[in-house]
Amino acid sequence: MGPTQWPKDEAAYVLFSDLVDPLRHVVNFAYVLQRQNEGVDIPWVGYDIGNREKATCITPDELFTVDCMKFQDEDQGRDVMDLVLTLAVQLGIEQGRRVERQRADEWSRIDRLTERLKAEAGG
Repeated sequence: MGPTQWPKDEAAYVLFSDLVDPLRHVVNFAYVLQRQNEGVDIPWVGYDIGNREKATCITPDELFTVDCMKFQDEDQGRDVMDLVLTLAVQLGIEQGRRVERQRADEWSRIDRLTERLKAEAGG
């Protein structure tokens, strides 16, 4: 079977559900999960999602409130595991952005150094 192939166009997006649904499949395949501590907020102590996601998504501290979890389940058909997997992908996206920014900064420093060395060499 093998993994799903990314689109050949590296700038093309895939559906968010195409990222999260396979994760849910693995969890369901490997574990028998039983929800506990229903009716109470789930404390979030991890990182927040990125600013771009905040424009359209619920932040983790709000996502895991009783009211929001109830709405997500009843209106959107998403249980807490779906919310956790979605958040994991969102955090991965933000981490990826940070890695890319770091790489861009490194390339910028290399470009500046190259220009300086050229100028010093008279070229």
